[in-house]
Amino acid sequence: MRVYSTLCFVVGLFMATSFLIVESGNDGVYIVYMGASPPTADHAEILTSLLTRKGKSVIATYSKGFSGFAARLTAEEAEAMAKREGVVSVFPDPLLQLHTTRSWDFLKYQTDLKIDSVSSAAGDDVIVGILDTGQ
Repeated sequence: MRVYSTLCFVVGLFMATSFLIVESGNDGVYIVYMGASPPTADHAEILTSLLTRKGKSVIATYSKGFSGFAARLTAEEAEAMAKREGVVSVFPDPLLQLHTTRSWDFLKYQTDLKIDSVSSAAGDDVIVGILDTGQ
């Protein structure tokens, strides 16, 4: 019975410790903006000098439009990254929610409108939306 109790205690302690390690790593996704500098061969080179934990941290690299990358960092790592030479700014990447419930009102869509296909007004008041995902 004593061996069983000791084994349960050790397993419980291990699980609690691993849970605290996971919970204390308040990671977030940060965008690291490198300014006008040309994209280096690998932004991960800068990232690996700051990371103390293992795992995939680079989420995306940006070379068109601006130079930088997105990475999963802690707040302390983001602060340290912002102080590095060549880094213009580091800011959190917010999770944005799409708002499409009012799209029909915004587009002024009329359900009772009868459209004549040979009408000369075909194509007037057309709104084209483009979603650029950066990929």
